[in-house]
Amino acid sequence: TTPGVEGSIVVTLNSNPASGAILNIGETKTVTAVDVKATNSDVLVSRLDMQFDARPWLFISEITVSDGSTSKTMAVTQTNSTEVTVGTTYSVRVSELGILVAKDQTKKLTISMKAVSGLPVGTTTKNIVLTSIANSVRGTDGAGLTQTGPTAALGTRTITVQEPSTATLEITAHA
Repeated sequence: TTPGVEGSIVVTLNSNPASGAILNIGETKTVTAVDVKATNSDVLVSRLDMQFDARPWLFISEITVSDGSTSKTMAVTQTNSTEVTVGTTYSVRVSELGILVAKDQTKKLTISMKAVSGLPVGTTTKNIVLTSIANSVRGTDGAGLTQTGPTAALGTRTITVQEPSTATLEITAHA
């Protein structure tokens, strides 16, 4: 609705959900969210980058980014993950989002992850730190210019991927 008008975006970390999501193997949960505010122009959000402190493909099988009406799900593989710093920093990009943020409005983009169906041999639980890094959100404004945000890293969320707990139930007859 704003052709030819230059805009910008402000990206903030949403407080809900908070850090500490626990994913049992094969389970999907929303683990974090960012708010994207478009100013002066509509902005079409095209990508979202995420940074991990562990090899994401060993623990996460899918990532979904959604605004409630538009969703994009992507498989997480070694091929589409980038090793930024050997052994400690990895990034995954979800592209072709096509999420429209209207002029002077804010949209919450939720990020859901599905845990792998089996953890690496010898691993029963793994804490992964997910960081919302600078310039992790990219969009295009009404003038066709690329807009990115946030200007600095927003914070982290810890996600625990684990084998489900097992319980023991003992039934006895009452005398």
